[in-house]
Amino acid sequence: MFRKRGIDLERVYNNFKIGEEATKKEIDILGINGQYVVAIEIKSTLSV
Repeated sequence: MFRKRGIDLERVYNNFKIGEEATKKEIDILGINGQYVVAIEIKSTLSV
């Protein structure tokens, strides 16, 4: 999806956590490269 828009993510992390224990934040999917950071928060779980 991002590659079609010219954004080639070099690294992708799942359940990325940042911050001190009291203020810790979690990002479901974090993609990065030298120019862009993409943070994705997933609000529901798909099932079949």
